[in-house]
Amino acid sequence: MVGACGAHERRYSSSRYVVGIVRGSVIAVEKGGVSKRRVGPVRSSVLGLVLGLGVVGQAAAQQPEYGPYRRPANAGDEWDEEKGSRAMRLATGYYVHDGFYLRLAGGLGGASDKLNGSMRTSEGPSGSVDGTVSGFAAATEVALGYTFFRGWVLGFAIDTLTIPRASAKLAEGVSSFDFTTSQSAHYALFADYYPDPLRGFHVQASVGLASYIMSQGNADDPPTIAPPHAAAGLGFMLGVGNQWWVDRDWTLGILPRLLLAWTEGTDEFGAVFSHRTLGYSLLLSATYH
Repeated sequence: MVGACGAHERRYSSSRYVVGIVRGSVIAVEKGGVSKRRVGPVRSSVLGLVLGLGVVGQAAAQQPEYGPYRRPANAGDEWDEEKGSRAMRLATGYYVHDGFYLRLAGGLGGASDKLNGSMRTSEGPSGSVDGTVSGFAAATEVALGYTFFRGWVLGFAIDTLTIPRASAKLAEGVSSFDFTTSQSAHYALFADYYPDPLRGFHVQASVGLASYIMSQGNADDPPTIAPPHAAAGLGFMLGVGNQWWVDRDWTLGILPRLLLAWTEGTDEFGAVFSHRTLGYSLLLSATYH
């Protein structure tokens, strides 16, 4: 800066001295004191250069760094160990498959029942029946559950296949048997898995008690019946579907589904019947989840 006498003066500071260069000479004033020292022109130039470089170095060290953003280390974030975005890892709330689960579904399909048992005429037992009864079926599902783990629903479900009419050739020398309404039902514990809780693709499966209620089968020539009865046993279900959000907690979807059951029962006359039932269907589902 310019002093009162017009001389050019530059000042540098260090931890101990304040140094000024006045007309080619260096005056060093010790901080906290009054002593002064004059240094020759050459030595003053060297000293001024050294102090100047020190000041410039300090300023350069304080310059901001430019470049790609680097996320600071995250201390104590327990979710950092998982892969994927935070929105995926902490998926809860609206438009997310979590919490309470209710599904109502209905559709159409078919059923095939491998039947083994006995038949009767008005005179009494008249032999055995062995064959496959197949027909169109109406399908339903009611399921209740809860999301205990991310993407995993566990609960209880009832799956049914109702066969309004069916016919089959079951014995030699007897015409085809016609059956009215029969039903296969599963009462089971199920699991439904959503790989991405924010979306609708899911895979479900269940295992539990299966029942088969067979209506009476009637043959005309000669007049013969396959007596009605109820059977119970073990059943499995497998389904793979997709859903689309229509509200904050509701989805509509499609669900292809397979049912498989092995059941056994007796009629009113004590004859034993066994069934192996395969059901297939396509359901439209409404799910609160």
